[in-house]
Amino acid sequence: MAFCTSCGNTTSPNDKFCASCGQPTALPPAPEVPELSAANQALPAAPLTAAPPKRGGFGTAGIILSIILVLALGFGGFAAWQWMDNSSQVKDLTTANESLTSEKADLSSQVTNLSSQVQTLTSDKSKLETDKAALTQQVNDYKAKYPLKNFATEFALQSWLLNAITKLNPLDDYPDQYYMLQRLAETDGYFLSVAIWEDDQFYYPELYAVAGNVVYVCYEDGSIYPSFYLP
Repeated sequence: MAFCTSCGNTTSPNDKFCASCGQPTALPPAPEVPELSAANQALPAAPLTAAPPKRGGFGTAGIILSIILVLALGFGGFAAWQWMDNSSQVKDLTTANESLTSEKADLSSQVTNLSSQVQTLTSDKSKLETDKAALTQQVNDYKAKYPLKNFATEFALQSWLLNAITKLNPLDDYPDQYYMLQRLAETDGYFLSVAIWEDDQFYYPELYAVAGNVVYVCYEDGSIYPSFYLP
């Protein structure tokens, strides 16, 4: 079996050129060797040894290894990108979770404050209802003890007022005198109402009484004037 001396490819004896690299395979003609003397011809000839074949190129195994390396690099790059993307998503979810936790804490605090306010308002409502019931009872007791009525006629109102003003303190201001007349009317079982009016930023009271179907304005000097008629 012969081998190409250039690339190491196997050749046949009939090939003139290497089928792999194109190198000529025929040996050039041997140079003329001068005749040897009898002494030299007696020496035995050294045996010829064939040169080991040369191997070149990557071959099939190199190509497969290259493909495996490319695939491994591609898979490694994809895995790294996927890991980075997942890490970013995990970071975003962690931030969102922390924000929701903070909002939950704020809402819990607000709920606690509102619950406290509701309890306070409920307590205040209960107290107001208790106070209202007590005042209502006092009014009912007062009405039962002192049932108030209107005056039957204008003459009855005028007579009572002239008698009542004699019990007033002349040194009192007229608002105080009006409140005193109201208390005297209640004591006698009559209804008099003190109304507060405003005129040019000043407040002044007026005393009203009903006689028949007429509402009268009463004054501290004992005079009365009809204000309007009731239906």
